[in-house]
Amino acid sequence: MRPFEFTLPREEPSVRPRRSRPNLIAGLMMYGMALWMALDNARFRRFEADLITPLTGFVTGRHQAVAADTLIWFARGTPRVFGLNISSGCTSALLLIPLFVVIGSFAIFTRMSLGRQVSALLAGSTLILAVNVFRMTGIAWATWKFGRTNGYGFSHLFVGSAFSLIGFVAAMLVALWVLVRGERSAQRGKVGPNP
Repeated sequence: MRPFEFTLPREEPSVRPRRSRPNLIAGLMMYGMALWMALDNARFRRFEADLITPLTGFVTGRHQAVAADTLIWFARGTPRVFGLNISSGCTSALLLIPLFVVIGSFAIFTRMSLGRQVSALLAGSTLILAVNVFRMTGIAWATWKFGRTNGYGFSHLFVGSAFSLIGFVAAMLVALWVLVRGERSAQRGKVGPNP
């Protein structure tokens, strides 16, 4: 009886993209943005105030809202005039910093495509900014509708904090989904049909 001989088919070596210089530069830039937002975020808070002001004016009885530096004045010309200050503790920069660090780490330490990483960063950042705009607009509406004590206190402490937390978790999940989905579909495209 002849001995049984069997050889495994040769497996094609998987070609993984090399770490590239653009990925390293992009990752370091993301780290730099996170550091800037942590140390000096006044300019970013002014940008947020400008972003939030039109919606704030709309939900507070269509009275003109005005941004002055990081302070948003609304319901001007009424007894309910009030100003919301976007302080260092209220800015979405606090939620963007971890996102920039995570995606920057992916850019530096993995071989994922830079386009996929930038897409994940944009998706997560947009969601975090949108959640903060709606949170601040909700606080303005509650303050205008129910007064400083009841409206501002309750909406800022409970509703605003919960909204921020849910928005942050959702933004991180969306960003990671964009990253992982792209890698999985790229790997599936490399796998050929079984003979």
